[in-house]
Amino acid sequence: MKSRLLMSGSLIAVASGWSSGSVVSGQVDAFDADVMGWTSSFGTPTSSWISGGGPGGVGDAYMQIRSSGASGGSGSRLGGWNGSQWSGDFYGQGVSAIRMDIAGFEGDATELRLMFISNSGSTYTSTLTQSIVSDAQWRTYTFDISEASLTPVGGSVGYADSFGDIWRMWIRHQPGDPAASGGAPAYPGRIGVDNIRAVPGIAGAGVLGVAGLMSGAKRRRR
Repeated sequence: MKSRLLMSGSLIAVASGWSSGSVVSGQVDAFDADVMGWTSSFGTPTSSWISGGGPGGVGDAYMQIRSSGASGGSGSRLGGWNGSQWSGDFYGQGVSAIRMDIAGFEGDATELRLMFISNSGSTYTSTLTQSIVSDAQWRTYTFDISEASLTPVGGSVGYADSFGDIWRMWIRHQPGDPAASGGAPAYPGRIGVDNIRAVPGIAGAGVLGVAGLMSGAKRRRR
């Protein structure tokens, strides 16, 4: 009985985390019906929902991120952000990495980083990029978000406090040295993104089983 109560409590925690718009260790954005709050602040939206052709095949929906690269204007930069379910207390939830399936469709040399902006104004970005080949093949990429794998590029608040109160998480093309918000160049590209996962560390192990069950259910539906 006790174990069932604990499991039930974990389910409530996961559900309430998603509904309240803050990160929960083990959560997955599968894009079954829409882009799940992912957008861009470049004036022209760069994120859109595609109904099929994801890593699961013809009926597997995914999110497309596309940019024009035109003169550095609106919609010219490849990227998107989420300030809903990818905000909040990453540190307290024990999220150690962000894993996702990505396919490159257009772009000569897409170099992706994650960038995190906290409510305190501090900004952290991936120190190293993930290189995406434009061959339309889906591959799984893992972005380590431990302190050792990130570079502070704005603000003065430390890692633990910043990741205890994240405002937005970004996926963006930003080659070269790690840079702050204004450092991404204009770039013509198109990628597909699916199954964005909050990978649990030790602190997040309590909800891993629940997330695994939910993920397994999705695979069976496919």
